[in-house]
This record gives sequence, structure tokens and C-alpha cells, in this order.
Amino acid sequence: MVLGEYGTGKTSLTKVLQYRWLQEYRDDPSKPLPIRVELRNFSRQFDARGLLHHFLDSNNLGHISIEFLLHLIRTGRVVLLLDGYDEMAQFLNARERRACLKALADLSMDGAKGIITSRPNYFTESEELNVFEALYSTLEQNKYYISQSERSFINEERAVDQLVERYVLSRYERSLQDLTPEQTEALVRRKLARDKSGQDIILSILRRVFRDEDNGKRQALSGKPVIITYLLELVDELRKDERSVSVEAYSEWQLYRMILDRLMLRDAGRTSLAAPVRRKALQSLALALSARGAKVADEEVFAAIIEEEFKGELRRLQPEERRSKRDELFEELRSSATLTRVSGGGKDGYLFSHNSLREFLVAEVVLQSLVSRSPMLVRVPITAAMRVFVGSVSGDDANTLLNSLTDLWPVRANGFALGPYLVLMWDLIRRHAASPLIGLLQITSEGTGNVARLSNVTLRDWDLSSSIHGETVAIDATGSDLSGVHLSGLALVGSDFSEAVLDGVNFSGSDLTGVSFKSSMLFECNFIDANLDGADFIGVDPDIDIIAKSADGAESVLSGKHAIGYLRFAGASTDYIDNFYIYSNHRLFPIIAKISEKLTTNRNNQLRGLTQRGEAQVDPRFARAFVDRLNQLGWSEVDKNQLVSITALGRSALGKLVDAETMADEVSAFISSWR
Repeated sequence: MVLGEYGTGKTSLTKVLQYRWLQEYRDDPSKPLPIRVELRNFSRQFDARGLLHHFLDSNNLGHISIEFLLHLIRTGRVVLLLDGYDEMAQFLNARERRACLKALADLSMDGAKGIITSRPNYFTESEELNVFEALYSTLEQNKYYISQSERSFINEERAVDQLVERYVLSRYERSLQDLTPEQTEALVRRKLARDKSGQDIILSILRRVFRDEDNGKRQALSGKPVIITYLLELVDELRKDERSVSVEAYSEWQLYRMILDRLMLRDAGRTSLAAPVRRKALQSLALALSARGAKVADEEVFAAIIEEEFKGELRRLQPEERRSKRDELFEELRSSATLTRVSGGGKDGYLFSHNSLREFLVAEVVLQSLVSRSPMLVRVPITAAMRVFVGSVSGDDANTLLNSLTDLWPVRANGFALGPYLVLMWDLIRRHAASPLIGLLQITSEGTGNVARLSNVTLRDWDLSSSIHGETVAIDATGSDLSGVHLSGLALVGSDFSEAVLDGVNFSGSDLTGVSFKSSMLFECNFIDANLDGADFIGVDPDIDIIAKSADGAESVLSGKHAIGYLRFAGASTDYIDNFYIYSNHRLFPIIAKISEKLTTNRNNQLRGLTQRGEAQVDPRFARAFVDRLNQLGWSEVDKNQLVSITALGRSALGKLVDAETMADEVSAFISSWR
């Protein structure tokens, strides 16, 4: 894993490695063959073969069979360079990401090795663990009951992999860092070896670029490769307009705005298109290239933007003039200094010279719509870089943004989709309030002051827990759509998530006492170690699935009736569910299941074996008490040789339990008394 935030050179690294390793392969075919795949082209779930098919098709190698490529992988002849996991993951939910990680795990099992790059906030520890878990899915799937010996084997293997993760995998994780001040100065002086004044201009700006951290400190950004690259490219424009270069410190927002202004100034020297008009068109292009499934801007993409942005001007022209004007506008836009041409590998068109430039333009147009009190429907992911840019806005601009969001929040249900705005501005909100919780309530409480009104909004990839971990907050999220939202470790008493769609929401370790989830839809929500006493799950969608701890303490995904039974067992209110699904979560249930299985499948069973061996070893006293209770009910009999056999009554009751259908009231009453 190679991790790094925006502009640290992850993509450049994979391209350099691909070039070097291809040279080595040319000279010595026994060396591994590098296969580089841009994961941003996968905005939907893929499997291992789909990944390889994409590589072959994108490189005009469709005539090569997948089996041959897999053979190369299995024999160690291939090294994978997978660039931009984050650009793929931002479009996928937790289930889809897990499936993609499973595909990578499958390739790893086949012998593939290589490098995967990502921004750190997307490839987290949980993502790594998903790779390990994927390796066990075939071992455990479709098995309701796992014997003690099998469980021990699985746990031993997991323990080994935990050691691998801690002591081996971590040694191969690398984080790309910004250049040191000395490296930065050396690079600038080398690039501008014959331009002393240019060196001074670039270095003077770089020494004043900072990011305000949550701890009150300032982080210098003088060594960020992407920023250095832009400034080196713009040295002539900066020299021409040196008087306008600020002597004050730059935030990331101010710096990127200055870079764009200078790029627009370069464009103005060769075109009649006004800078504001060009900028607006480029903002639309940035939105188009940030959408799911977008790869490059071809003529069709430009044509759609031209029709929308210049429709008034085009409407006044005659058909022939209109066609000529469209061609002229296309030439002017595609030649912008902000864009670069790409070709080959199955794509031909234009991209922004760096993702951060595209992300800044998206953040810019989204905030402009907020200030104008006409919020747009944000259909693109809010990325970490966009949040960082907006979080660095200061002064009157920051106050204007915060006031605009606060004023519009009460009318968010009237066609104003403000959820993405809250996510985009979260860093800004946190840094301009006495505390993150106070900032949240100032924006969303609608004057009540004690409840975060998050109803009827869409929130995606928002981490509230890391900002206000352990604090008490009541959230009204009725009718909302929450995906990838982190609420772990919070006291959420008094909250309401009824009629909401909750996808991958993390409630682990939270206090959910009395919280309402009525008529909601839950997909892979994490309830590990959450307090569910009195929580209301009545009317939830029956296709619910959650992440919880099973009876043996292992983390697992529970679906349907098993999930509802877990919630009831944990103290929540639910629709009717058979006791089987409730008490199968009891820590001693495996003993009952095993004894019932033995009695229904074997005519005679040794009493000692039933009560002291196998699963019974967990609690022999409980096992013996259960057998005694079966005898009292007339469901089993013990002969003089201490052999236990089942009766007709017992077969009727325990057979249904073994078939995972129902649990007799007598059994549920017995096991509940041992809770």
C-alpha cells in the first residue's frame, strides 16, 4: 500500500515504476511484467477477471486469454500497479468495496503481488481487514453451525493473519510525504537554474503556504509536489503580475484560487472568451468529470457543456453560424491551460492537469451556489481534498458561507439538497466554532439549540464521531439517507432515525438507549458493542443486515431474521420474531444446538459425551441442566447404561430447532434463565 493525500505523487510513482520495470523486462524477460490499472475507471463493482479483462481491452490485448494472464500471475511473472483506490471507492458502498477487495484477495491467492495507491482516508484499517476476511468467506459461508475444532482452526488462522498484518504487511505500507524545505529549495533552484528572480518568486510564495490544523498549529505546505509543479509552470505569469502577489500567508483555498487566476490570465492572452465565462464552463467540466463513470472529456462532453453554458448566445445565431461558433468554443475550451490531453489505453480526450484542480473547481461552484441562495443538486462525491480546501476559507468569506448554510438549513426539505454542503463545509464549521458539537448545533439546530436537525437530507462519507467522540448529541435524522456516516462512540439518547435509509452507518460503541429506527432500512450498519436497550426497530425492512458480534464473540454480518433476532436479544423492540432467532445469539446456544443435533440424528448418546465433551466443554453445568430439563419434559430418556435417546415429543420440538425454524417456548424459557 502506498498512501498519500492529494498531490503527493502517487500516480506519478506508479507511472515511473511502470516505465522502469518495463525497461527491465525488455532487457531481461525473466523479470516480472508490470500491469498498471487506473482504478478510477471502475466506478462500479468488479471481480478479479473483470479487472484483468479491463487491462487487456484497454491496451489492445483482447486477443490474449484471461487464462494465460492468470497463468502468468500464478507463476510470479506479473506485478500489479493499481492506482487510485480512493477514486474508485468514493462511488461504492461498503458492500461493493468489499466485493472489489475480495477480487484483489483472489488475485493475491493466485500469486499476484504489487502496489495499490490511495488517499489514506479511503483505504483504512477496516478496508485492510476486509481483504483478510474475504479469504475466509468460502470457509464459513453456508455453515450455520461450526464445530469447536473447526472454529479453533479458523481462529488460529486469523491469529496468524493478525501477526502478518501487524509485523509484515505494515512493513510494506508506505506513506508519501511532502518534500522537506531543503528538498523543495533544491528542486526549485534546479528547475529554474538560469532564472534567479523566478526562484525568488516561487520560493517566497511556497514559504507562505500553510494549513491550519485542528490542534491550533500550522502545517507548511511548501513541499507539496503538486503545488510546486503549478507554481513552476506559472513563473512567467507570476513575474508579469508580481505586484499582485500577496505578501501574507496563503491558505490552500487562497493558493488554488491564485493558481486558477493565473491560468485564466494565460488563457486570456490568446482568446476573446471572458475569464468569468471560461471559468464557469470549466466548473461545469469539472462537475462532469467528477461524476460516476466519467473517464475523460471527449467532444460529446464539451458539446453538452457548450450547449448549456452558451445557449443564449447560440440561440441568436443562424444554423451555419451556430455550428461554427460551437467549433470555436470547443477549440477555446479544450486549449485551456488547466487541461491536458490524454490518449491511448482505451481513452481519448481531456482531463484537468491534476485532480486537485478539478476538485477545487467543483468546491468553488458548489459554494457559489450556496452564497447565491440557490443550492445545486450535488451529484458528485465530496472528497477529502474538497473538504480541506473549503476548511481553509477564512475571514469574511468563511462567515458568509456559514451564515448562508445556517439560513437555508430550516428549508432544506423544500427542494434544497443541503446534505452535501454540510459534509463539504464540516472542517470549516469545526474550526470556526468553540467546539465541533457547538458548530454542528449552530448550523442545524434551527434555534432549538439541543437537537441536530438532520432530517430529510442525504449525507455520505461523513465522520462525526472523530470530531465529537464520547459526547452526547441528539440527532433527528427522520427520512434521511445516510451512507458511510460514522456515529461510533456517541451518546445518541433521544435521537430519531425512523423512516431513514442507513447504509454502512457505524453505531459501534454508541449509546442507543430508546433511539427510534422505526420503519427504517438498514444495510450493513455496525452495532458492535452498542447499547440497544429500548431502541425501537419496529417496522424495519425485513431485508435488513447489520454487523454485530455473534454468539461466539466473532464479528459477522447478520441478515434478515437473524439480524432482527440479534436486535431483540440485545434489548431492542422489534416486530414478532421466533425465539430461535433471538436466543441463537445467546453465548450458550451452541451447546443446545449441538445436543439437539446429536439427539435427533443418533439413537443412543452417552450422557457424559452430551454434557462434558465438544461444545458442552464451554459450560458442562449448563449442558447437564439442559439434558435434565429434556428428561423432565418427556422429550428424552436416560436408560440404566446412561444412554440418552429422544422421544417422539422431543423429536417434534428439537427437530425444528435443528432445522433452524423455530424454538419451542420450553427451550427459550430455559436458555433465557441463564442469561
